[in-house]
Amino acid sequence: MRASLTAALAWQDYRADSWLSACSVLALVAVIAPLLVLFGLKFGLVSSLTERLEKDPAVREIIPLGGGRFSADFIAQLGQRPDVAFALPRTRQIAATADLSRGTGDIGLTVEMLPTAAGDPLLGRLPAPRA
Repeated sequence: MRASLTAALAWQDYRADSWLSACSVLALVAVIAPLLVLFGLKFGLVSSLTERLEKDPAVREIIPLGGGRFSADFIAQLGQRPDVAFALPRTRQIAATADLSRGTGDIGLTVEMLPTAAGDPLLGRLPAPRA
């Protein structure tokens, strides 16, 4: 009975000071809402990007945009580093692009020739193509 009396008195006091009660609720919402947004971002966007980085090797592929010249020794040393899974030299993009057509005047297909070798993580379980 004492607990119910305390609850009833607290409720009546809460209703009597409606402005203070509304401010208390808004203050609580102002604190909790950003936390919920951050929680959603952490377990939504950030965890899905982390999972994609761990599972999809194409996301981890590094393609230099500049026209640097790298020796075969440099590529071999790069492939032996413990933080590198696979290293292979690649030609400039303009030299690796080809336009395919059937010769009947129809619009052709532009393809890109990419080098690969055994152990390429982008191939997955597929065997490396032969020349």
